[in-house]
Amino acid sequence: MKILAILQNQWFKNPAKAREIYARNPELRNQLIKRFLFAGCLTGRRLSEAFGDLCDLIIWEEASPEVGGFSASKFAPDPDHIKAAIEKHQPDVVLCLGKIASDAVRSVCCDTDVRHPAVMFAPHPAARSDPMPALREIANTLRSGQS
Repeated sequence: MKILAILQNQWFKNPAKAREIYARNPELRNQLIKRFLFAGCLTGRRLSEAFGDLCDLIIWEEASPEVGGFSASKFAPDPDHIKAAIEKHQPDVVLCLGKIASDAVRSVCCDTDVRHPAVMFAPHPAARSDPMPALREIANTLRSGQS
């Protein structure tokens, strides 16, 4: 089973440097997102706790390719970017993490030109209300679908 997870957008203390890295390595986008996501931030720590080894199997993407400079950075989702990611990866499941990603994927998957994978919705891992029970439940559902 191929899983594409979509978060909101990334942020870095030095966003200009991150943008430069992405610009130099567009073919490594998803690997870079994964590397940065699991380098110690709250979102990555919670995803690791909830999904464990599934984190290595999931393709990680953002609803917006924009990069912010602080944790509350928020950009409008880019429907063309999301559609391109779905078309590129042809996932069996799209996992939407957070309201922004969820709303954006809902609108893209209503487009009749896009292949319609199964879509699952979960809270953002860095949500203030405890997202862990819902994330663990999604992880268990994904695990049961792999067998």
